[in-house]
Parts: sequence; C-alpha cells; structure tokens
Amino acid sequence: MLHDLLRLGVNGACLSLEHFRWAIDDIVEFVFAAHHNLRRSTVSDFLKLRGGYRRLQTPARVATFARSSVNLVALDVSCCRNGCMAFTTDDDAVTCVHCNARRFKNGSVPSMVVPYWPITPWLRMMLLDPELSVAMRDYMVIARQRAAEEDVASYSDWYDGASFRKMVKDGLIVSNADIVFGVALDGFDSWRQTGCKGWPVVVTVLSLPPEMRTKTVCMLPVMITPGPGELIDLDSFLRPLLVELHSLAAGVAGVSIYEGEEHGHTLRAFCVQVTTDMPAGQTVTRMTGHAGYTHPTASGHSTARFGRKRDDCR
Repeated sequence: MLHDLLRLGVNGACLSLEHFRWAIDDIVEFVFAAHHNLRRSTVSDFLKLRGGYRRLQTPARVATFARSSVNLVALDVSCCRNGCMAFTTDDDAVTCVHCNARRFKNGSVPSMVVPYWPITPWLRMMLLDPELSVAMRDYMVIARQRAAEEDVASYSDWYDGASFRKMVKDGLIVSNADIVFGVALDGFDSWRQTGCKGWPVVVTVLSLPPEMRTKTVCMLPVMITPGPGELIDLDSFLRPLLVELHSLAAGVAGVSIYEGEEHGHTLRAFCVQVTTDMPAGQTVTRMTGHAGYTHPTASGHSTARFGRKRDDCR
C-alpha cells in the first residue's frame, strides 16, 4: 500500500500560474459560494450575472474545475463496516474477526473504506515552501544545541524531553534537515443520540516555532476511524501510519526543497511524542486492570479506591 511514497506527488494546488490567471474569476466564485453555502440554483443565477467575466458556464463545471485543481493524496483502507478493525494485517481476510461482518459487499468491492492521508507528500509540500523550510531548519539547530547540553535547568519545549535527547545521543537525528513530529489520538462521539464514535489521528510538525506549528498547514489528520461503533483493534487502523513512519525514519530519497536550496534531498522524519487522553492512552499502551491502588484502613477493610478499570474509563 505504501511501496513507493514518492509516486504520490506533492499535496497542494495543481494549477500553473497562467491557468490560475485564466480562471481566477471562476475560482473566486467557487470560494464565495462554498463560504456562504449557496445553493446550486443561486450559483447558477450568479454565474449568469457575471456575464463575460466567467470562463465556466455551469455550477457543475466550476465544481469539477476546483476539484481537479487541488491534489490531496489519499489511500483507501478497507475496514469493517461496523468500525471494529481495518484489514491491514491480512489481505486475504473476508470477514471481521470481531463481529463476523463481511469485508466485501459484492465481488471485490469493500463494504467500507476510510482514507489515509500519508505524511510524506505533505512534508514534501512544506519543504517546497521557503518560509516553512527555513523555519524548520533553524528550529532544529536550536533543538540539537539544546539536546547537546548535559544539564537542562528548565523544560522549554519538546527538545528538552528525554526521548529527543536520547535520539540525538544515539545518532538517529544527525542533521538540521531532519524533521520531528508528534502524533495525537483521541476518541469522540459524532452524534450522541446515535452513538456514532470515531478516533481522529493527527500529526503535528514539531520542528517549527510554537506560533507556526499550531497553524492548520502544520497539523495533518492522517485518519479518522469510521465508526459507527467503538473500535476494537486500534492497531489495525494505525498500521499504515507505522509503516510510513518506518519509511521516513529510514529516509526517503529524491525530495526537492524550495528553489535556491539543494535538490535530491533525503527526507528523514521521526516521531518523538504521542499525545492522548487517559482512555486513549490506555488503549494505545494496552494497559489493563486498575490504574491506581486500594488504600486499606486501620481495620483492614478497603474503603477508598483510586483509579478505575479500563472498561470504566470508556
């Protein structure tokens, strides 16, 4: 599924500057209609009023043009229609091992698929941007200098953590061009009255100053589990991400950086932290049993219990 990540191209706009100028009026119309949630009939009337300024005559053509102008790489992952698991560990599986739901509805058509948005094309897009590319390198210089210090008086950012310092010490991170990021997981109820549940998995580029890494372009939702029920096998949904993390740690060759910098760069990226709430953390780390202890009284009976079972945390 992720054999050759370079062939996926770069996320972002696919328009040349000349084509953008040719259709700029239609692009503005599409953004305006989407922003104000205009109906198709309203957009059609609006196009007629524009007269000779428009290039595309109908709302359908405007929408098709907008979709073809942006490249957002996504890989389809087959999963159980009840949201129990993804079929990423056994390509020959035909039923869910948890609820026996059929994987295919007819022939080889999956009953349900969820998109996985890979990290590599996203990072390639960021490296082509002069501001982001320079900022990532400059911040990595600070991070590596901080990690080289023997004693840290205060915790300033992720680079003061034990994980990053150990990665630098062990020789995993050796260049200012290396990228680090964090992964965040959390469960949510889409509609409480229906009980639909999902888990978003979000990757954040940490190799940027705090005021930049919180921008939308620096935070990528790589997958959202489909529901409608509580997932059972989270690892099966995370497998595409883990495969890609392994590829990025080994290095992806032939990546270009913005004009004026070197070409044929080898992209290397590492995950230094995973952020979750308590239930998600217990699921990811596969904790079982009590998350606390029982305090006995003087009489020997247990009267206070701190912590809850894993099932209770759900």
